[in-house]
Formats: sequence, structure tokens, C-alpha cells
Amino acid sequence: MSSINIDFGLLGAGPASSYGGAGTPGYWNVVDHVTTTGVGGILDTAGQPTSVVLTTSQNMSTVTPSLQPYNPIDAPLLADYLVGGANTFTMSVAGLPESFYSVIVYTIGRQDFPHPSTVTPFADPLLAEVNTGVYAGSLQENVTHSVHDLWVPSTGLLLQIYSPADGIINGLQINPAPEPSTLALLFLGCIAALLRRRKG
Repeated sequence: MSSINIDFGLLGAGPASSYGGAGTPGYWNVVDHVTTTGVGGILDTAGQPTSVVLTTSQNMSTVTPSLQPYNPIDAPLLADYLVGGANTFTMSVAGLPESFYSVIVYTIGRQDFPHPSTVTPFADPLLAEVNTGVYAGSLQENVTHSVHDLWVPSTGLLLQIYSPADGIINGLQINPAPEPSTLALLFLGCIAALLRRRKG
């Protein structure tokens, strides 16, 4: 499966396909609401249909604060977001093939009173990452977004997001990742090739 890019916010105001954020460039889905009954029609970065369905623990809609200090490159992704009116919400992503993924979660809100967000995949505290939410002119891991390398089972991906203010989400990127065993084999192959070159 190809990668999936999702911008949560105002329809018609999403990033260009040349923008990769902290992940992969390509087509960006723009989703202006997610409900407890689910939202589908998600395309991958090549613009091809997927089986992905997004569901949240509460109905969420778009907020677009005015006069936020994001640079023009990041603004289409960061300047708007979904909010549901509670400190904590969960988002489920169904329809992903069972595999390893690198999941990037953007949670940055208003900069006139910024708040941190904690992103906890599968409600497992050992997987939690905190984003400070204080923008400093560019995308930064654990400031604007968190990165999670995860095994996603056939039951789907579950993200729990908490903030001392309202829980929010700006965007989501889901990128297939090699299995750790595959990476280990590639590493061993590279070492073997280097040793053969030295002997030769």
C-alpha cells in the first residue's frame, strides 16, 4: 500500500501534492470533520482509493484561528485543525493492511495560547509522545508532530490524543515501513558486501 496523507481542516485549503510535511509528498486528503460513525473516501498519495475509514470517539469539526504565525509552506497543514470539545479523544483508522507503519501525528493549535498534546497509540503509555505545541518557524518532531513506528494489526490503528486544553489534530501521515527483520537483513547484506570489497 502507498502512503496516506490527511490534512484535517478547511476544505479547499490543504497542502499541495509537492508538500511532504515530515513524511512523503503526494496527494493530501482534506477532511473537515470526523464522526463517531466514520468517514471514508480516503485516497493514497498516488490518488488511488483505499479502504481506510476514520472514526473518532466524539464528533469533531474544523477550527480555523485567525492570524497564526505559521510560515506559508506549513500553514495549509498547521493553521487549521479538528476539535471536539474535550481534553481527550480517540481516533481509529480502520482498513489498513496489517503491517509496520511510520505514523506521523500533527497536534499544534493556536499560538496565542499554545498547549502541549500527548499522542498515545493503542492507549499504551510506553508508546506515548508529547508535542509541545510551540511553533518555532518550521516543523519539529515533538513540537509540531510526533512520529510513531508501529505494528498495526488487522483491527486497525488507534490513536489517543490528550491536551490540557481541547484535544486537537491537524494532520496524519501513514507510511508503510520495512519490518525490523527486513531492516536487519539489509544491514547484514551491506556489511557482507563491504567485507567482500575489502577482501577483493
